[in-house]
Amino acid sequence: MRNIIFGPPGTGKTTHLLRIVEKELKENKVSPDKIAYLAFTNQAADEALSRAISQLNYSTKDFMNFRTLHSLAYRELHLKEDNIMSDEDYRIISDKLQINLSNPNKNIERYGAGFPDDIFMKVIDGAKIRGLTTENFFNNASTGHLQGGWLKLKYIDEALFKYKETRNKFDLTDLIVQFNKKHYDTIPKFDVVIIDYINILRDIRNPNTEQTYIKIKNIAEDLRAFAQKNDVVVISATQTNRGGFDSTEVTMANIAESAGLAHTADNIMAIIQDSEMNLNKEYWLKLIKVRDGAGKHTKCLLNIDYDYMILSETDVLVEDN
Repeated sequence: MRNIIFGPPGTGKTTHLLRIVEKELKENKVSPDKIAYLAFTNQAADEALSRAISQLNYSTKDFMNFRTLHSLAYRELHLKEDNIMSDEDYRIISDKLQINLSNPNKNIERYGAGFPDDIFMKVIDGAKIRGLTTENFFNNASTGHLQGGWLKLKYIDEALFKYKETRNKFDLTDLIVQFNKKHYDTIPKFDVVIIDYINILRDIRNPNTEQTYIKIKNIAEDLRAFAQKNDVVVISATQTNRGGFDSTEVTMANIAESAGLAHTADNIMAIIQDSEMNLNKEYWLKLIKVRDGAGKHTKCLLNIDYDYMILSETDVLVEDN
């Protein structure tokens, strides 16, 4: 089952995701090592971990799976820092080839992923993401023109592959590719996976698309397939569009970027908060979609302490049609 929390910026989506962690621990007796909280950047993962430790009375060791996906892959592949491609590695290759290659790993802090800056590295990276050979991806019409053509691309690709293979080196895309190749029995098994948050994941089926409807729909479908295949609860968050800001009512039409998300999720809960509720440090949580079961249109009132980012429940429960 896949669940979505959505609401305006700053209303407390991450706080609510951590509230779900608390409920899974206390009410469903899920072990903390069976909960994965996967964020896009180190900063977001560290913030979630820090807040979880301070609010839930657990240690860093208990929440060993509060991290980025790249960090999870790094750990599960049993790598060391020396295994990750560095500026010096790319300088050595650049000097050997007499072609200036940028280090895509340098973008991890900014983007949460290793996005290459130059076109040849982008094509090589794109081929790996799609599970294609570099030549097959080069021949795809979406790749566009490369100065120097296939021969130059092949020259770079083969040199990079040989360099990394002989030194057991990985870039960040290699981490994810190799992690995905691990046998099912050897990868971590989780009961709950929280993605913070869905809109900033990469669409591996069509990474170059600029159509947000297709991008988010593909990501949502892949996450739901993962949840069903592995019998795991997957929860994520997204933003409302401008129509949901400072509003007393939010519907699925207020989900930002892609209606494909609304079509795919099993359960959707909306955070509703106007300016008066913000001053009163409260918001409504409304169930606006449920695939199986009752409760649609039910909403409950929650108090939120923005100084400490802590939620508390009230007895106010309303059936809102």
